[in-house]
Amino acid sequence: METNELQRLIGEWGNSTFMSKKEDTHKIILHLVEEVLELANVSKNTIKEIQKMVKPSIINNPDPVEAADVMMLLIHVAHVSGFSLEEEVLKKFEECKQRVWKAPDDNGIIKHAE
Repeated sequence: METNELQRLIGEWGNSTFMSKKEDTHKIILHLVEEVLELANVSKNTIKEIQKMVKPSIINNPDPVEAADVMMLLIHVAHVSGFSLEEEVLKKFEECKQRVWKAPDDNGIIKHAE
């Protein structure tokens, strides 16, 4: 699947499921920070402390070049780790479409019910 098509599919689903708008960008980035730190096996308490340092007003207009850096690094992680990021994203996307989602937490992050 082409990257732009994947972005459209996940983006439209995210906007519909979470009622996301441009001014919600900081909430998505806070969730991204959490997921990256979980990938690095950082403790939940440390994640919460790091999230407190992020200023929502600054990240509502993310730099596309920095977003590209994040994507390139994640692709590189998948490559050196020996898994297909595209396959894993498509599997996870199907799983997420079936989930029930809770109300936003204090940071505005919406997580799935267990």
